[in-house]
Amino acid sequence: MNAAAVQDERGPRKNRNQRLQNAGGGRMFLRKPIGIKLVTTGVRAKDNLPSQILAQVLVACIRQARVNENFAHFGREQQNQILRHVWAECFILRVANWSIDITSIVERCADEQLRAIVRWTKALQVDLIEISLLETMILCRKEFALSAKESQQLESTSETALIALGHYSVQQMSSTAATGGGGPAGFFYQQQPPAPPPLPPSAGPGADTRAEAQGSIVESSSSSSFLPLCCYRFGRLLLGLRGLSMHCYQASVRAMFREVTGDTGIMEHFIAKL
Repeated sequence: MNAAAVQDERGPRKNRNQRLQNAGGGRMFLRKPIGIKLVTTGVRAKDNLPSQILAQVLVACIRQARVNENFAHFGREQQNQILRHVWAECFILRVANWSIDITSIVERCADEQLRAIVRWTKALQVDLIEISLLETMILCRKEFALSAKESQQLESTSETALIALGHYSVQQMSSTAATGGGGPAGFFYQQQPPAPPPLPPSAGPGADTRAEAQGSIVESSSSSSFLPLCCYRFGRLLLGLRGLSMHCYQASVRAMFREVTGDTGIMEHFIAKL
């Protein structure tokens, strides 16, 4: 049988590229991850770059919130319900304490109100443990619970985080006190409080009792002298948390991302997809 007859029997040859496309199907190309639809036409692409960077920061914030060790225990539907209301709080907390300084980016694309709340939050100078506890208190809000059971769980988790934050503040200030460090707003800890004057040898009856009382006073002042620092730090963190929960800046955040997304309703839908 000659080659022409064999080829006629098999049919026309297929192009190699066509065979690869048919065989590979969707496997030949990587799927693009879900992302915000950016409006980057014309000159606006360069102008929107800071907002696009902050949009990617928002993605990281939402994903970090979902893996919060306390928040992760709740179902996806409950998480979405809460994140629809508190995503801006999580965003500001993380932006103000990002691993690299992105203040200049915020300054370029935020209004004065948003810049102010970022500055106030950054001034708290929270560490990683405090960020985690504050984030837990932001996320575990019983007012957004979908059921009575979840409301109780959210309240319990939030109270546990509150107590842990208080204990951690005491621990941190105790460490500062042990090294004789100074505190904010005029507070200063003296590692060794001044000793009382010794009793004269001829103090007479009751001298031992008075000496014990003076020793108790010294011990009490030593253990409580750093309490103003603890109360100050703990109260300052709670005030910062209250400032985030007031949402007076949320319209500014939405306006900033509206320049990137081009759609006012895409944010909640996008958060639910993350």
